[in-house]
Amino acid sequence: MTYYVSRKNEICESSRAETPTVLVTVPSSTLNLNVDFSGNTIQIARTTLAATNKIIDPARVTYKAGNSVMLNEGFEVKSGSIFDAKIGACLN
Repeated sequence: MTYYVSRKNEICESSRAETPTVLVTVPSSTLNLNVDFSGNTIQIARTTLAATNKIIDPARVTYKAGNSVMLNEGFEVKSGSIFDAKIGACLN
């Protein structure tokens, strides 16, 4: 079975994305990442996301936060992986 998800709030709605699994949670206010990623993932924080981890090929990783994404010492995106960071109230 294939599911399609999007995110909607009072001012905006994200585009739909196909996903094999649906897990519904409320993002934490802050998120501190220190575990390396080698698979596809989206990490979301309502206000601040801080990262000191590595993104290893073939990972496709997106970080989203309402106010700031901090890429601290130790953060690294290895060659061949794809990384995207988004900041703002509309986290799509």
